[in-house]
Parts: sequence; C-alpha cells; structure tokens
Amino acid sequence: ERVPGRAELVFARTFWHPPPPPRHSREAGAGSMSSAQSELADPPKDGISAMSFAPEHNLLLISSWNCEVAMHDVLTNVKKTGYTHKGAVLDCCWGVDQTKCYSG
Repeated sequence: ERVPGRAELVFARTFWHPPPPPRHSREAGAGSMSSAQSELADPPKDGISAMSFAPEHNLLLISSWNCEVAMHDVLTNVKKTGYTHKGAVLDCCWGVDQTKCYSG
C-alpha cells in the first residue's frame, strides 16, 4: 500500500506519492495531482541518501551522494534551490520553523 508523503527510488528515477491536499482547501481539487505518482523533472545525478517533506508546505528536500542538497516544489515540479557540499551528503532535515534546512 502506498503512503502519501513517502518517497521511493525506482530504476534510478525518483518518484513520490504526494501528500494529501490541505484540509482547509476551499476548492475540491486544490493541491491535488492528476495521478498517484509523479516523477521529479530534475532528480539527483547519483544515489539519494535522504528525503524529507516540509510538514506544512509542498516542498521536498533531497540529499544525495553527488554532494548536493536540493529543494523541490512538488506541486509545480520545479527545483527551487540547492547547495553543494565538499563531500557526499548523508542526511537532510527541516528546522522546527520550516524556514531552515540542515544537511551533512
């Protein structure tokens, strides 16, 4: 069974199962996607070490072995920003107020 908000690596492509739309949404279709799966338009070039959804936003943080951390907007499928470390990035997470992310 697929769990919303959980991600998996399938044949070197990153797929995610989008989280359900916010409960306060006024439009029936607001925040929903047309399919149960979506593919990142610009996935990491090497293995993914960690992924983390922002609890109250449609942002996905991804760390990978290619020394990069990237933040993607999962509704628009756009890479918002990224950072390159000097070595492989083993983990990433969101700060308490969701305005900062941490990786290393």
